[in-house]
Amino acid sequence: YYDQGGRYLAKKETLQDSALQMLKKDLREKTLGNCYIFYGEETFLKGHYLDQIYRQRIDELTESFNYRKLTAENFTLQELIDGVETVPMMAEYTLTVVDDVDIWKLNEDDRTRLSELLLDLPEYCTLIFTFETVEWKLDGRYKKLCDAVKKAASIVEFPKQEAKDLLPWIARH
Repeated sequence: YYDQGGRYLAKKETLQDSALQMLKKDLREKTLGNCYIFYGEETFLKGHYLDQIYRQRIDELTESFNYRKLTAENFTLQELIDGVETVPMMAEYTLTVVDDVDIWKLNEDDRTRLSELLLDLPEYCTLIFTFETVEWKLDGRYKKLCDAVKKAASIVEFPKQEAKDLLPWIARH
């Protein structure tokens, strides 16, 4: 059985469980991927994992050079491209976070450019799209972008947690 990132899973798991488990493993082993999409009801967990990635990728001293956050208010495709393609300054990685931007509503030219960007992310860049007020859903009408997202991104859902999931977390923390 293979997940959306083409990784083999030994036992049959739901895609959302496997993506979250893979993210946890990547953080533990410090082998983060280049692109993630975070969505779901559990805002706290999204924030927790964003913070974990931030801590692994960004040093406070070089944050102004290597960290970029884009929102619906300041997002342009050129800003995203600049953030992704900027070479790290006095660090190993850059991190670009895009909050609540509906990539399916970009014009056709921008969707094509975004597809190309996703398929050619630099090794030093980590790009994360988060969705909280904008609903996340793959839109098959835009095949090129949809295929690029499936190939390039780990899509991680953070569903509302059940008591069986929360109790061990509370005990650990």
